[in-house]
Amino acid sequence: MASWLPLESNPDVLNAALARLGVSGGSFSDVWGLDAEALGFVAQPVLAVLLLFPVSVVEKATQEREKQDPVNATAPPLFIKQTIANACGTIALLHAVLNNSRALTLAGASNELAARLRPLTPGERTAALEADDAVKTIHAASATEGQTEAPSADEDVDLHFIAFVESEGRVFELDGRKESPVDHGSTLELGFLQSAVQVIQNKFIALDPEGNNFTVIALSQNQE
Repeated sequence: MASWLPLESNPDVLNAALARLGVSGGSFSDVWGLDAEALGFVAQPVLAVLLLFPVSVVEKATQEREKQDPVNATAPPLFIKQTIANACGTIALLHAVLNNSRALTLAGASNELAARLRPLTPGERTAALEADDAVKTIHAASATEGQTEAPSADEDVDLHFIAFVESEGRVFELDGRKESPVDHGSTLELGFLQSAVQVIQNKFIALDPEGNNFTVIALSQNQE
């Protein structure tokens, strides 16, 4: 299995990756709290939410997801399987960007990647991503930035990135380790951000309520 350096859960690192990919019109920022008051400070509209959490919770969450009905992964939202070790940060970023191409402006590498991946199956998208030298280079440059020293590509990292996006009024969890997207229900009552946060609280943090290795980052559309 191919292995990349892991990305730091840092909005500055993710925003630099957006720029390298040729993405404009949106930016990442930390979500400092999950209560209504803290969420009120998150710039709107929110296009996607990234969650970084412990692998031990991934395993518990996987058991829960096995009870979910499968979603047709070739239909919206666009989904990429992860077979590259430590690539979860870039795959979560791509899930956030490629499922919001109408709200963002894609140019350069991101536009070329979107055109190449859309007609493919999730498995075929993985193979295309592994062969994409531009994305490899962008990931490598981003992984060496941040406030902490990057671990080696072979190091066993106990953290995992996933993305939440909205499609047709429903919140979807996109985790490259799963076989398909997970549909968590309607956003009509709470809106997308609060719906995604509710899933994070009930389906992830609740599995490790004493843990402090959870990071939530929002991708918001820039307003003129």
